[in-house]
Amino acid sequence: TYDEMEQSKKAFEYYSRAIEIDPYCIKGYCALALIYGEEKNHKKAMELIQKALELDPNNDVIHWTIGNLYRYKVQYDKAIEAFKKAIEANPWEPKNYDSLANAYECSTKFKEAIKVWGNLSTLDPYFESDIFPEHLNRLKLISKWKLSPLYYLMLKGEMIFKKIIYELKVRGWWIKRRGLDGRKYPAN
Repeated sequence: TYDEMEQSKKAFEYYSRAIEIDPYCIKGYCALALIYGEEKNHKKAMELIQKALELDPNNDVIHWTIGNLYRYKVQYDKAIEAFKKAIEANPWEPKNYDSLANAYECSTKFKEAIKVWGNLSTLDPYFESDIFPEHLNRLKLISKWKLSPLYYLMLKGEMIFKKIIYELKVRGWWIKRRGLDGRKYPAN
């Protein structure tokens, strides 16, 4: 949206200025790299990451950023390795575990994703993840029965389909009133 574009421009300006003021600002390099990664300018993003790595090769924020850049490029195995390095650098940061679990899920390594999310819940029970209990149960079912990734996608599609059906039931009167379902209804 327009607001998101404006916020991205402002963030780009602020982080660029932060690097000008303090050339050792690792978070500035990482934030700019993420902005470039979202814009699919991976070459520029990796140049910024290299500068940050020169400053501190063991910083978890840098490795977390690298993992996200690989996720943007749908290179999940490389993303997993980067998130593991982030956890090694800072084992107390919950977002590193959450990102690793998401990368495992995207690469259909469901057992590993469940294990990492379990570690996350013991590390920080108050961390708000984007995973819902129903979704976690579905992942457990898939890993238990060794279901194929295609079936996993079908289950995700079924969840979306159920939501659409629910919306149709709730708003079904609107469809019937306008005859959009192809049937003839008597005028009220």
